[in-house]
Amino acid sequence: NIGENDIRFNGNLDNALKKKKKNVLKTNDALDINGSIYSANFDINTFLKSKLSEEKPVEEVKKELDLVKWLNFSCNLSLKIDKLKYRKLEIVDLSSKISSMQGIFNLVNMSANGLGGQVVGDVDLRFGNNKTLEVAIDSRMKNIDINKLFIAFDNFDQKSITNQNIKGNLTADLKVAMSFSDFVNFNSKDLLVNTNFVLENGELINLPSLKALSKFLSVEQLEHIYFSKYQSNITIIDEVVYLEKNMVKSNLISLEIGGSHSFNNKIDYLIKLNLNNLLAAKFKKKKTLEENYVNDIM
Repeated sequence: NIGENDIRFNGNLDNALKKKKKNVLKTNDALDINGSIYSANFDINTFLKSKLSEEKPVEEVKKELDLVKWLNFSCNLSLKIDKLKYRKLEIVDLSSKISSMQGIFNLVNMSANGLGGQVVGDVDLRFGNNKTLEVAIDSRMKNIDINKLFIAFDNFDQKSITNQNIKGNLTADLKVAMSFSDFVNFNSKDLLVNTNFVLENGELINLPSLKALSKFLSVEQLEHIYFSKYQSNITIIDEVVYLEKNMVKSNLISLEIGGSHSFNNKIDYLIKLNLNNLLAAKFKKKKTLEENYVNDIM
């Protein structure tokens, strides 16, 4: 037990005696770990908090351990965690095969449940001496609650589209590369994403670009769009989100949308509306008489 975390290991440790505290930074022999690890509850945030205090003298800060040497072990493990927490993300029933060497961890055949759905795939983690963590993900997500996903990752440190603007169930093939400083601070400039996705039972709520357009066209429906299915591709690079153009078919109005927006809210979208649908939407919303509807067209 480590605080509220529990770990059970069943297997073999080789070179363990060479890793006693006084020699941990003096040996180049890797600690070999083979076997299985199980945890009922594991909160990664417990281990990511800095133990250094501002009051500590500079000399003591300089003695901070070489992380790569601490992580100098090779392993072949079967992992199972009933409940795992990282930042605001909580997942359950995590299982994977793990191999590692000198601060690089490969999780293959990983599966987990969380955010209302399931994720399978591979994850690579690379820990650096300068307190950096690089993460690469190649996964398949199914029925993920996209609103919970945005909340779990603090809207990916951007304000263009947040959990306040989008709802729906996400199924996607996802490739991601990202990095963290001090192991927890997300570096949005390093984020690379490519995903083919399907969003079902979706809602677009007060999306900045559509909200501006709704004011221009006086169509309130554009402020809150409901749709059964939307399929497209998203690429994120250099803090810019590129959305491949495709059709959104909603309950009252259909539109074709695509383009890009940056994390600092610079928006460049192409939005095509069908005029008949546009007028029909206004008519259904206002529930006016037919003669007023004709006047509205004029």
